[in-house]
Amino acid sequence: MGDDPVTGDIVPGGIEAQTHRAILNIKACLLAANSSLDKIVRRRIYIMKMSDFRKVDEIWAEYFEEPYPVSTCVQVSGLAKEGALVELEVVAQA
Repeated sequence: MGDDPVTGDIVPGGIEAQTHRAILNIKACLLAANSSLDKIVRRRIYIMKMSDFRKVDEIWAEYFEEPYPVSTCVQVSGLAKEGALVELEVVAQA
């Protein structure tokens, strides 16, 4: 999710800022587990508006190289935090 790791608040700046923050949060978690972004084998995107999918995918491509992991995108009616527009879930190798 695109929340600030210090405050826990959703970052301002819309879908783009939230996607960047979510990827950076994932990166930090993976590094803490002795893994890395290039070890991701599966991603799930939960998104409020399917029209934002292209933006999320373009930002994803800034952090990853092909071949990209298997991916699913699901439009949802709400996410766990007020103001959240996107949530990313990944599975990575150790």
